[in-house]
Amino acid sequence: MQRFLVLVVMLISSVSVYAQKPKPKSDGADNKDLSKYLDDGRIGNVSNLVRFRVGRAFSGYLGLSYERKFSRKFGLEGGAYYKVFKGNYVESESFPSIAYEQKLGSINGGTNFLIYPKLYISGKKINTGYFYGLRVLNFNYKADVVNNFYTMPNPIIQKDVKATATTLAITCGSHQHIASRFIFGLEMGYGLGWGTYKDLKYLQTDSSTGNQVLSSKGEDTKFSIDVFTIDISLGMLF
Repeated sequence: MQRFLVLVVMLISSVSVYAQKPKPKSDGADNKDLSKYLDDGRIGNVSNLVRFRVGRAFSGYLGLSYERKFSRKFGLEGGAYYKVFKGNYVESESFPSIAYEQKLGSINGGTNFLIYPKLYISGKKINTGYFYGLRVLNFNYKADVVNNFYTMPNPIIQKDVKATATTLAITCGSHQHIASRFIFGLEMGYGLGWGTYKDLKYLQTDSSTGNQVLSSKGEDTKFSIDVFTIDISLGMLF
């Protein structure tokens, strides 16, 4: 009997001690770290970003780019685009000379590839930060070449002339986190571009008629342009 009473007293004592231990409340300090169990990692440590560039779309090129941030300071973006409608790239470029004026216009189709290393000066994650970059764009397309010869009443137009161009621009910008998986980016920059196309710009005199006609001999013509860019982008993190 005495042993039974001792066991009962010990049981009551242990229950009393357990009951006196403080229990965490649902809104107490012990539960402040609950959010870390609910974080699915979409924002915390992401290093990948798929981006749609609005400026590329205004130029007639539709496509996407992918950026990977390899460290706190360095990221690399690459993209591919296809020109589906007339934009504002080199359509307005003219190259006057003493005898004629030549323009590139009505670009019909073509591809555009982007390589874009970036140096981040703020921000630990890819979803926010300011950066400097070196944006390289390579163009392959077909365009109409308009030749306005000062000695001829009407321009001579060459259709679907193959052309290539490369632009190089120093940029600065940022992208900021706006929602669970999304960012908004804004950047601007200045640089130079150069390229080549084949034209039939030579005039010669027809010996039988004495009229000036366009020679059938083609030549690779080089050109250069100034590049000023302002771009808006929307991206999704993963």
